[in-house]
Amino acid sequence: MGISLQVLAYNVSRTINVMLRNAAPHVDKIYLAYPERAWEYNKSYRHSKNPTQLDEINRNIPCELQIIRGGWKRDEETRNALLNEARKDGFDWIIIQDADEFYTEESWERLTSLLKSTTTNNADYIEVPYFTFWKSPSFILEGHEEGLKNGTTVFAINCKKKDLYFSYSRTTTGSSKIYIDEPCYHYSYVLDDRELKEKLASWTHSGDLISKTLWYNLKWKRWNSGTTMLHPGSPWLWKRAIRFPLPQPSFAKELYIQEPVQKDLGIIWSVINLIYNLITNGRYILNGLKRILRSSLHHR
Repeated sequence: MGISLQVLAYNVSRTINVMLRNAAPHVDKIYLAYPERAWEYNKSYRHSKNPTQLDEINRNIPCELQIIRGGWKRDEETRNALLNEARKDGFDWIIIQDADEFYTEESWERLTSLLKSTTTNNADYIEVPYFTFWKSPSFILEGHEEGLKNGTTVFAINCKKKDLYFSYSRTTTGSSKIYIDEPCYHYSYVLDDRELKEKLASWTHSGDLISKTLWYNLKWKRWNSGTTMLHPGSPWLWKRAIRFPLPQPSFAKELYIQEPVQKDLGIIWSVINLIYNLITNGRYILNGLKRILRSSLHHR
C-alpha cells in the first residue's frame, strides 16, 4: 500500500519538528510513539515524565500523522507497537527514523525509489551506514575500523513479512537484508548538558556504563580533540571526534546548538583518563575472549 515511518518522541524537543520536516514529504504516514514516562532500563528513573510535551509536536506536516501514547517498558516494545499499526493499515514498508536522525534529499530519493521497486520485495529489512556526530554537527565520531561511516542501522522493515519484529531496540529478527550506501546523519550526541544527562539516565544502554558520572565529567565535560574512547557504554567503538570534512546539509543549521568548547584535562584528570582507558581496554579484551570461548563451546 505504500511507505510508512515510525519515530519515538521522548526527550526530543529540539529535534522532533526538524526531523518531521525532513521525513514527511517522502512517506505516506508517520506513526509517532509518545511515551508517557521513561523506559524501565533504569529502574529508579522509570516514573520520570517525558520532558517533551505533546503540544511541542507540529502536526501540520505533508503526510498523515498518528500519535500513539503509551507506558511502554522497553525500546523494542515501543517500536513493535508502531510496526503492528503499520501492518494493520496495510503498509508495505515502515521506515525507522529516530528524532535525531536525518537524510539528505538525494538519499531520500534513492531510498524511497528502491522501496517502491521490485528489487527489495524479498528483503526482510534495509540497512544503511551511520554518520554519528558529537556535540555539534561540526564534529563526527570516527570508528577504529570503519572511519566516518561508523556502524550501520536498520532503515526500513518489510511489513509484509509477518514474522518480523524488533527483538532488542532496533535489532530485528530478520536475516535477509539489503545494504544501501546512503548515510543516516545521526545527531545522537549533538546535545546540551541537560539533554545528555536525560539520555544517560533513560536510554536503552543506561546500565552498560562503568559510571555515568565519571563518563560525563571525563569524556563529555572535559572533551577535546585528543580525547579517545568516547562511546559511553562500549568506549572502544568510537576512536575520537574529528571535524566533519564534508559539506553540511541544510538540516544541520536547524539544530541550534553552540559549538563545543574544548578543555585541557590537566594532570589529575589525565591520570583518571589513563586509568579509565586501561580498564576499558581490559573489558574489550575480556569480552573478546568470552566470545571466542562461547564460539568454541558451540562448535564442539
